[in-house]
Amino acid sequence: MRLHRLDVTAFGPFAGTVTVDFDAVGANGLFLIHGPTGAGKTSLLDAVCFALYAGVPGARPGGRALRSDHAGRDAVPVVRLEFGVGVRRFRVTRSPEFLRLKKRGDGYTKAPAAVVLEEHTGGRWRGVTTRADEVGDIVTEVLGMGLAQFSKVVLLPQGEFAAFLRATADERRTLLEKLFDISTYAGVETWLVDRRRELAAALTEEEQRLATDLARAEDVLGGVPGEVLGDGVDWGSVSPESLSALVDDVQDRLGRHAVTCLAASGDAESQAAAAQAGAVRATGVADRQRRGRLARQTMAAFEADPERWSTLNATVDGATRAAAVSGDLRALVRARSRVDGAAARVVAAQEPLARFGAAGWTPATAAGWLTTLGEHGVALEEAAAIERRLVTDRVRLGELGRSTTAARTALGQQREALARATTTVEQAEADVRAGQAATAARTAASADAEAWAEVHRLATDVVAARARCATLRERALTVREAEQDAREGFLAAQQARVDGMAAELAGRLTDGEPCAVCGSREHPEPTVPGAVETTGAVVDGAERQWQAARSVTTAVHAELAAAEQLVTTRTADLESAMARHPQVVHTDLDALARGVAAARTRLDETGAEVARLGDVDARLASAHTLRQSCVLSVDELERTAATAAGTAAEVQERVDQQSVARATLLDEHQRLCPCATAAGEVAVPEHERVRVAAMEVRDALTAAAEVRTDAAAVEASAREALELNGFESVEAATAATLGGQDLDELRRRLRDLEQRRAAAMATLADTEVAASLDAPDADVAAATATADAARAALRRAQHAQTGAEAAVRTFGQVRESVLARVATIGPLAALSAQVGELADTTTGIGGQNALRMRLTAFVLAARLEKVAALANERLRVMGDGRYQLAHSDDLAAGGRRSGLGLVVRDQWTGQVRDTASLSGGESFMASLALALGLADAVREEAGGFDLNTLFIDEGFGTLDDESLEQVMAVLDGLRDGGRCVGVVSHVSDLRSRVPDQVRVDKTSTGSSVTMLGLDNPAA
Repeated sequence: MRLHRLDVTAFGPFAGTVTVDFDAVGANGLFLIHGPTGAGKTSLLDAVCFALYAGVPGARPGGRALRSDHAGRDAVPVVRLEFGVGVRRFRVTRSPEFLRLKKRGDGYTKAPAAVVLEEHTGGRWRGVTTRADEVGDIVTEVLGMGLAQFSKVVLLPQGEFAAFLRATADERRTLLEKLFDISTYAGVETWLVDRRRELAAALTEEEQRLATDLARAEDVLGGVPGEVLGDGVDWGSVSPESLSALVDDVQDRLGRHAVTCLAASGDAESQAAAAQAGAVRATGVADRQRRGRLARQTMAAFEADPERWSTLNATVDGATRAAAVSGDLRALVRARSRVDGAAARVVAAQEPLARFGAAGWTPATAAGWLTTLGEHGVALEEAAAIERRLVTDRVRLGELGRSTTAARTALGQQREALARATTTVEQAEADVRAGQAATAARTAASADAEAWAEVHRLATDVVAARARCATLRERALTVREAEQDAREGFLAAQQARVDGMAAELAGRLTDGEPCAVCGSREHPEPTVPGAVETTGAVVDGAERQWQAARSVTTAVHAELAAAEQLVTTRTADLESAMARHPQVVHTDLDALARGVAAARTRLDETGAEVARLGDVDARLASAHTLRQSCVLSVDELERTAATAAGTAAEVQERVDQQSVARATLLDEHQRLCPCATAAGEVAVPEHERVRVAAMEVRDALTAAAEVRTDAAAVEASAREALELNGFESVEAATAATLGGQDLDELRRRLRDLEQRRAAAMATLADTEVAASLDAPDADVAAATATADAARAALRRAQHAQTGAEAAVRTFGQVRESVLARVATIGPLAALSAQVGELADTTTGIGGQNALRMRLTAFVLAARLEKVAALANERLRVMGDGRYQLAHSDDLAAGGRRSGLGLVVRDQWTGQVRDTASLSGGESFMASLALALGLADAVREEAGGFDLNTLFIDEGFGTLDDESLEQVMAVLDGLRDGGRCVGVVSHVSDLRSRVPDQVRVDKTSTGSSVTMLGLDNPAA
């Protein structure tokens, strides 16, 4: 796998777009990534990981936090990475989720994460997928590793491997599990533990079921007589091997007991049947004696009172015949009631017409009266219609009179309003002329005020710009001096650091021992350390102060140039404005301010006059509209008054004519109609009342005649029905009549008497009853007691038989279950013990596992041995062959788990040392060798993928010059086969040793990237 190009936009500390061309900077196989702390060196590696895996290694924040805080509000964070695997070349472009400005309205909205994977085929880039899950699967497949492995194999974080070098076994296990796939062995561990738990649970369950079966056996045997089992059974003291024979013996005893109970039950059943037959016979004799005696008593009662029987029969017969004519009797009563009612209605109808002799009227007389009244009613109806029209016309006359008066009053008011409207029009015309003059004056004052204000504003800008230029010139001198001071401080600190490093080396010299720099065993003039130690951090801090001062100087000079340009621009604008406004003749700011104030005063005065006059045109138009409205209203009211007066005259003439016609019709009715006895004003209602009363008399007379005819027919039919049923009169039939319930009760009593006499006669005729009456009384109680005792004995025998059979059946089921449990528990216990021992061994807790190593730890120990062997190949070069890393499986103290120990073998002394005893430089070399060895081991584990791009992060500051040369020799060796190695460090010596560099600079507006050492360096 080789990285080709990285483009980063608005990501981490990078506000804009930065590019790293790995093909160019890594052309020689080794390049340096350097820059001040916090500039973003590691952020470039984070961008590589994010592009490939949508995440960053370690505990650094991801997600929305990846967007640069220095970027503009509209910037979109994007990382694009080109990489190759074998002959294939891919390009992945990825954006994290971030908050962007809303397109509509204020505030932010969430922009989702996005990714595009492309592959270069056929001379151009072709899209593969835009789904995040598919991109992740493809990247993991072609690279052969995930983010955790990539961050340890390709990005070698030296600090983490230094911690790995000194870590405990458990801590090493955590890292190794992330890098090597041990899922198969972990699955074996898990399966054995789960199988041990399952077998233990199954064994416990079988034992519990056996205990349950034995408890059931105790319950079954608890109801068996003691003599059946002899001395009883103590299930708790019986061994599992003896259970089979014991349950077989108990089952045999229960079977013999069941046979005995069955024979006893048969004897008891025979005795109970005989006793029950004797009780039945005694009960039958007693019952027949009781029924015979009751029959004799019933017959004696009938023979003692024979008249009661005949009287009851006669009463029921008469009531039955009366019921046959009851309908005719009810019809006769209703007919006589209707005749009486019709006669009463006739009398009531004739009473209102008594003065006309209605008491002697016949239906024909009433009909003649109605004919005459109808002939004279037509004239009265016409008189009533005339009266209704007269009422309407009189109301109309009143309304017309009021309308005429109102119209004349309103006409006078509108004539006065017309005069006032004419005066208003004349005043509005005068205001229009005054408003036109005031508007012209205000326009002139406004133009004058704007001219003075423009010139005053431009003059003020010119003065302010010149003052700012003077201030910036002074500040430029100050910051320039500060920059020179910071530069001199940085150079002094750098020199002091070089002197301090020489003194530090001199402090390590020992008489007789070779110098690490020159190799001499003599040290005539060792460098003496200064009073104050200057560290690399102090030098970096001085350099940062110098760079910050340079940035300030550049910014101040840029501000000064912009201010001078502003003075030139504002001066030209002022001269142009003076030429456009010749009335402004001053350039002094005070005079211009007074001119502006005077112009604004004139503008306010003219504006106030215009405001006072207001909208004069609208007032004039409104006045004209009002006057025209008054003219139209006067004309309309004059026409309304004239129309109302004419209509009133017409209505009055019609009222006079209709009054004469009504009086004529009423006089004619008084002279000719038979009802004319009232005054003419009430003739119409009185005529109607007489006509209605005459109709009621006619109808009542007609109905009465019909009712009498119907009543005669009903009475003839009723007398015929009475004769047919043997009644001489209506009164006789009424006396014999009974209610329906009374008659039913008498019939029921008669039937009961007949049934009782018939039953008594039948009972006395029965030969068995007659024989029983002659025999002695039966002793039913004694026979019943004997049968009850026999049945009780039978129930006890049957209960004993049922219990014995149930015991045989239930214990048989328990026996089968016990035998099955005994056959299962033995093999299951053996298998559980075997699996448990294996599980304890593979999980490191068994007594046979002295090192307490898990199976997975054993596998990882083999991987660690491989890693140590690969690391020693690099460490042999870097450390002059003095040290070797070795895997240790020594038993850990305190009972902790063992098997993943790591020690150092000193080849010069032959001693085995703890890794913590290495010095800082030795630790770095060992950690670097370990990281490289681990990378090679993981690569082999992943299938041998070639890793043509590696990054080594920090740690070189702990090395002396000789060690640094040896490490650089190892790094040079890594370039074999076309591999490209990137070193991430801020150690200044590496800048002279590695010519191809990627420099990361930081500013307050974000970090930038510059590639150095190339023919054409680019930012």
